[in-house]
This record gives sequence, C-alpha cells and structure tokens, in this order.
Amino acid sequence: MKTVEGTFQSFDNTELFYREWEHEVEPNGRILIILHRGHEHSGRLESIAVKPEFAGYKVFSYDNRGHGYTEVEASYEFMDFVRDLDAFVSFVCKKEGKKYEDIFIIANSVAGVTASTWVHDYAPKVRGVALIAPAFKIKLYFPFAKAFLKWAIKFKPELDIKSYVKSKFLTHDVTEQKRYDEDTRITPHIPARQLTTLLDTAKRVVEDAETIVTPMLVLSATKDYVVESGVQGDFYAKLSSPLKRFVRLEGFYHGVLYESEQQKAISEIASFMEECYSHEPRAMLKEVVRVTQKEKELIAFGTLPVHKEVSYTIQRSMMKRLGFMSDGMKIGLKYGFDSGVTLDYVYKNEPSGVTWLGKMIDKNYLESIGWKGIRQRKVNMIAATKEKIKLLQEKGEKVRILDIAGGPARYLIEIAEAYPEIEIQVRDYQIQ
Repeated sequence: MKTVEGTFQSFDNTELFYREWEHEVEPNGRILIILHRGHEHSGRLESIAVKPEFAGYKVFSYDNRGHGYTEVEASYEFMDFVRDLDAFVSFVCKKEGKKYEDIFIIANSVAGVTASTWVHDYAPKVRGVALIAPAFKIKLYFPFAKAFLKWAIKFKPELDIKSYVKSKFLTHDVTEQKRYDEDTRITPHIPARQLTTLLDTAKRVVEDAETIVTPMLVLSATKDYVVESGVQGDFYAKLSSPLKRFVRLEGFYHGVLYESEQQKAISEIASFMEECYSHEPRAMLKEVVRVTQKEKELIAFGTLPVHKEVSYTIQRSMMKRLGFMSDGMKIGLKYGFDSGVTLDYVYKNEPSGVTWLGKMIDKNYLESIGWKGIRQRKVNMIAATKEKIKLLQEKGEKVRILDIAGGPARYLIEIAEAYPEIEIQVRDYQIQ
C-alpha cells in the first residue's frame, strides 16, 4: 500500500492536511473519498482504505478543521465543512486529472451531513455517495438542549462543549474501543455553534431532500445511541435519486465502520459502488426541473397548512399597517422587493426606521433568511468577478464589465475601488 501525505488549500486559502492511499494493483481509474466521523481524523480511515474491496481505487481523505493534523482552528460555522469538501474534491480532480463522475464518496456520521449538504447545495455530478449513520438528528439527551445552546452562544460565542460519546457507544469491538480511547488525535471538544448550525443545516437538507438526484446509499444502525435513525429513513424516502438503497444494519452501534461485523457494511458499500460505476451517469437536469416545478405549482395553486396560511395572512396585514415604520419595508413597498433600490438597502444592512419599534421591525426584516442569502450572493458575485478579472489580466486582455440591470450596483462600486483601471458600465430602468 502506497501512502502519501500533504496539505491542500481550501476555499479561504487555509491549508488542510490530507492523505491518499493506493493499492499495489492495476488502477481502475476511479477515485474514492472517505470522510471521517466527527471528533476523529483521516488516520483512522486507513483500516478502511486498505480493504481489498477498494483495490484499484485511489483513496483520499482529509482532516477537518480542528481535527487530526490540520492546524487550522475548529470552525464555528458548519457550512465551512461543506465548502472544505467542495475545495477538496476540486483539488483531487485537478491533481489526478479526473472528473467528478470518477468520484465516489463514503461519509460517516457528521460527515454524512456534510456530504448530503454538498450534493444538495452544489449538485456535483459525482458517481455516488454512501452515507453511514448520517447525523441528521443527534441525540442530545438533555431537554431543550439546542435552544439552550443557542441562548448560551449569544453570551459566549466561542463556547465549546465536550462530547458525551464514549467508545463503548460506538462499537462492540473491544479492540476498536481501546484504539479509540488511546488515540491522542481524537478531538473531544467542538464549538457549540458548530453543533447548532449542523443541526439547522441537517434539518434544511432533510426537508428538501427531494431535490437530490445523486445516487445514494444510506446505511442505518439499529442500535445507534448517538443519532436518531428514523430521520435517516425520512431523508431516504424523499430522495429523487434514480439509484438509491437503504440498508438497516441490525444490532450495529453508531461507529459502523469500526463495528465487529463491519464487513457487512463494507460489502454493501462495495456492491453499491460497482452498481453506480456500471451505469452511465444520467443527465438529471430534467428531474431537478420536474421536482422544482412541482414545488412551485404547489405554492402557487395548492393549499398550505392552516398554521402557514394564518402566519402569511398576519404577515401581509402587518406589512401593510406597520410597514411604513421600517425604512426597508417602506422602500420595498414603493419600488418593489426585488428592485435594485431594495437590494442596495439589504446590502447596506443598517437597520433604521420610525422610533425604536420601527428600527426593531427593520432589523428583523434585514435578518430574514432570504436577505441573508442575498448578502451572501453579493459576496459570491464579487469573488467570482475578481476571479474572472484575474484570468483575463493574466491573458493580457482588457477587462470591461457591463451590467444591464445593475440597480445601484454596490458590488461593482467595490470592484471599481479595487480595480480602478477597469472600465465598468451599469444600466438600469429605474432612476437610482
């Protein structure tokens, strides 16, 4: 077995530690990426990488932030793990000269949420994914634990918590229990905010799993004392993947890949992998369009639960009666909530209004999930524009930017300040 260690550059230019393993057999041109469980590290996956079922594959893994040999501190935002995975897959593809279609991913526990979020949010054309006891809902064993943690984080944003999970809850195998207990690279503490954002993200992905079309295997442990296995079934049932399989592993604890009868899981994974690679990747755009069209029609023409109907009716009424007190709502009511003027106000993100009540209403308005997404979109637009500018400048080409519906074009103002030599033109039908 040939082993290589190194680092790769993630989305924020930090360096994360990774490993790769290659069996001394004729390579089959396929890539296998294995993601480690929460608290653990890639070194513990070597016993999986060497399995004869994976001979011919080039196997990769990496240490999450705050784990193993990665020197970057643990992240307080779960989505950083998703962005790290996206960066790692891109790194592997570039390094090996492969396409996404050549890659299969195995993800255990928290990593299962990372992988499922990635395929949901990024829709990569990977060959398939195996989720091993994915941690969509963690058993916290404390009433209102999540609400309490969110409250505590407001007073102590950098709050860390220690995991209650012991090796005896992960595997029946006494040897593996000892190996876990003696591993000094195991990370028992995690940031509380990382946990709460993980749970929020997992809930979002499970609720919207119908939009996932990636081939998916879900292995569920029936004696899991760490996560709720029922939610795994809910996730699976909603998947639109044309190739999917759900397997209950009777008597298994949460650490499936380290269990006494781990070979059952390995065999299921290997079988599913072969099935994925034996089928040509299908163009799934039509399936995604079908799913989203169905959702759109349900919203436009269908019925909503009573509590949602009541909620929306109250919101519409309050907006008409009290909207004038919020400067943001007042702009939206005048110019339209999708206008350039409204977006400029959202980008500015400074609550204001008539009296303290108006300012409070405006603050809640600006903190809505939709406007948070719009502000993140601006960040992404600036990053993508700068990347394209760099490519053109490296080719020695003159850079011109034209936005035919830019509104106040706040993002282009920032681009102009960073690149004063670039010619930028903005058009819009509204006088800004």
